[in-house]
Amino acid sequence: MITLHIGNIPWEMLEEDLNKELSSYGKILSISLIKNWTKNQSRGFAFVSVETEQGARDIIENLNGVIFMECPLKIEISKRSRHEPFVKEPRQETLESSDLDFFSDREKFGFLKKRPK
Repeated sequence: MITLHIGNIPWEMLEEDLNKELSSYGKILSISLIKNWTKNQSRGFAFVSVETEQGARDIIENLNGVIFMECPLKIEISKRSRHEPFVKEPRQETLESSDLDFFSDREKFGFLKKRPK
């Protein structure tokens, strides 16, 4: 399983359009078109998980630089992950200030100095 980073995607393109273009070169496991959360508009790039390394190579060789909707696509193997599909993970819970004991944790953080007596 290989994850590809596809950049310079036209804002009008949908995940279905991207799947239609890529699926003829290899089996697509998942597509995550990254969107601006305030406008729900594409940010111009996506992560695509392809089943085989050969399928990923075929997509790169055949579609990298190809002009689609007036934009040349930029396709490369993602630095994020080479073996797992891109999965949106839920946000981790944030710590509340009451969860930390400031004075007992100061040695852990190193940048806090002991209070003078």
